[in-house]
Amino acid sequence: MKAVGDQLIKPKKARKPPEFKSYVEGKIVFPEETLDAIKKVLALTSTLFNDEIPMELENHKLSVRVMDPSSKLMVEYIFPKSIFKEFHLEYLRGKLRRDKQPLRFSVNISDILHAIRDVYNATVTIEFKLTFLHVRKVERKIVYKPRNCPKCGLEVKDDNNKREAGKRGKRGNLYTCIKCGWKGKARGKYKDFKIFEDRIKGDGSSVLVTVNSDVKEEYPVTLCAAIPKMIPVPTIDFSTSQTFISKEFCKKIEKLGRLCDFFAISNSKEGIVIEGLSKDRGCYNNKDCGRITIRKDSGILLNTEGRKLQRAAFSMGLFKKLLPRSKGIADFIKLDWNTDQLIRITWQVNTLADALIRFFLAPELIGK
Repeated sequence: MKAVGDQLIKPKKARKPPEFKSYVEGKIVFPEETLDAIKKVLALTSTLFNDEIPMELENHKLSVRVMDPSSKLMVEYIFPKSIFKEFHLEYLRGKLRRDKQPLRFSVNISDILHAIRDVYNATVTIEFKLTFLHVRKVERKIVYKPRNCPKCGLEVKDDNNKREAGKRGKRGNLYTCIKCGWKGKARGKYKDFKIFEDRIKGDGSSVLVTVNSDVKEEYPVTLCAAIPKMIPVPTIDFSTSQTFISKEFCKKIEKLGRLCDFFAISNSKEGIVIEGLSKDRGCYNNKDCGRITIRKDSGILLNTEGRKLQRAAFSMGLFKKLLPRSKGIADFIKLDWNTDQLIRITWQVNTLADALIRFFLAPELIGK
């Protein structure tokens, strides 16, 4: 209580931020012929990453993108509507329906693997009923005019001003771009922005896996309350690519991997050279590590593209984990890469013909 003259005035209570809810229901059914491939892909994901995997559903596809904490390894799965026996997604009401946003949530992959373990010749159904809670808050930010550097397009903000705080004039609006050196005036004003903090409400939200074979089995799946942020896909214009018969290629890599921890891949007019490397005191060398040359007419290398000579090095241990070593999962694999840039590994799975299953692996910088 606060006294003003002879009166006592009660302090104003802080207003509770406005809250909104969205309700979503959905159902996806994997047909029998895709079950084996799905099990192997999810098992590999479970060994490479944490138990929680983020999922994004739209009206025409299901997407999964996960990156390891070291940012060296990333996986992306895109399952289009066409591979499912049934694909249903309905925004009942709320903010998600109005904004036409994709549905994002995280589930425990171990729970899904437990549900489909030792199951064959069965359809698998994942049903979900989700309640999203959206809390609206106001965030005050400084907006500059111009918003971007007229010369290089870099965002105009305090961190991008090359001038020190005490050398920006009386009004503090003198600006020198840290990137291109453009000099001018940038006036900043405070502006309020409405932002939403989203989470999944535990009450009324559930994910259920149903296995339909001779016996009907139902298993709940642990749901994460936080809404995941989908990782952007690397946008790289790859200059060289090769397609291999996966069974034979995996055998050669497995054999070479017994002698080395790293490898360098390079293209030539004859085909592809994969050279084993070891690391000693921070330096890479190819002493006693082995070397594989796969020629265009070998029967293992089906196709190669790219005229410029490229060379890049990667961790052998991580690369081997990203190959389809399980029998019958992928007949062909495709490698896309550039000099000293990440490599993209794409599986071509027969039972998931329209699906996109690919991995990204960061390079080891070994110099020339």
